[in-house]
Amino acid sequence: MRRTIRLEGGGGLEEIPARDIARLIDAVVRATARAAGHALGRQVRPTGRWRNAVNRAAEVRLVELSSGSGVLTFQAAPDATPDLIAFPWSDGPLGERALEIAIDAAGPQAEQFPDVASEWAHLARDLGVGRRYDRVLIETEEIEPVSIDRETMDQLEAAASRQVSPVEATGVQGRVYEANFDNRTALLKGAGGETVRVDYPEPLADDVYRVLRGTANLVGDVTYDSETMRATSIQVQRVDRPQQITFEDFWERRPISLIAEEAGLRPVQDPNDLVIHGLSPADWAELREGMGR
Repeated sequence: MRRTIRLEGGGGLEEIPARDIARLIDAVVRATARAAGHALGRQVRPTGRWRNAVNRAAEVRLVELSSGSGVLTFQAAPDATPDLIAFPWSDGPLGERALEIAIDAAGPQAEQFPDVASEWAHLARDLGVGRRYDRVLIETEEIEPVSIDRETMDQLEAAASRQVSPVEATGVQGRVYEANFDNRTALLKGAGGETVRVDYPEPLADDVYRVLRGTANLVGDVTYDSETMRATSIQVQRVDRPQQITFEDFWERRPISLIAEEAGLRPVQDPNDLVIHGLSPADWAELREGMGR
């Protein structure tokens, strides 16, 4: 199925800078890549190289560039799903599904796919929608046209601003300082120089006081910056002071079973827990190559 994108209000194709056409094409590719991550059930990281299936889904085809208001016609990349071991979607090839999500995120489902909406919001800002151009109009055969104009641009910006940064139950280590025991907050300076906001419940106030101006291991829900992927805040569940071992302790011979028990490691009961679903043969080949280095 073909999708058409019109850049309206800037004159004919001959009057539109090639840079703006390139921006349109780049936005379609990036939005489709983000959308492919959602189709696969795993959001694409804001930085870094996209993996094979996402890369292939993002290889949308520009099949026509015509005059008028500047009209670009796209179609989905060739189907990559036969190369995947398992996939969670059931409504068509990955490339087609990714384009559907990308277009939905430019319109009524922006809040459901905030990272995809962010790509469209960036495009609208870069093009100067509302100033240099009236709108970007996306048309398909099956749904109502989606318009990115001054009003909907604000909606896209609002949706994009609500992106959920990854939150993991893990920990951070560093020097704790500037504790506010009324608000139950503090700051932590990490090993890489990053500053992490610390929030802790009242029962942990004494533990935070004991590690203040010293090095501590804080365990809890960590939020990461969506661009740098560095920790920005932590909701603390436990406070540990790094253990200082003696010279004799350093050379103590301890069985692996005891070390594993202290680390909270447990034997695998069900072999199916070790299965990683959704990897393509190319992913396994890349893993084997990396392990062989």
